[in-house]
Amino acid sequence: MPRTQIAFCAQLHRQHEENYHLLAGCDADRAIIGLAGYRAQTNTMYGRFIYLDDLVVTSRLQRSRIGAELLDKVREIARHTCRAHLVPDTGLHMPLAQRSYIRNGLLAKGAHFVESLAKNGPEYAC
Repeated sequence: MPRTQIAFCAQLHRQHEENYHLLAGCDADRAIIGLAGYRAQTNTMYGRFIYLDDLVVTSRLQRSRIGAELLDKVREIARHTCRAHLVPDTGLHMPLAQRSYIRNGLLAKGAHFVESLAKNGPEYAC
């Protein structure tokens, strides 16, 4: 297995330990065409909510509603688990993702601020 795949698998394992779930969208041949990564959380701002870490669709199928279908499925999971909000996160440098969220009924309600505390990147903090 290539080193990048090993690192990715290790990262997914760490995230799974923190309640991360990965939902796959597949085509008729059962090939993965999109992924939604999410976790259930609770905080004082949103109460019980689903945080959408990742929403990706293969480049050839972007704008095909696969992302919207994955988002709908995560919404369904949120409602089924009595979560008050669905909270996605995307970079300011990703206007297409932002527009997609807006088209799908999500509103920008704040800004996300980050400070790196580790010298070699956040994955090496401890």
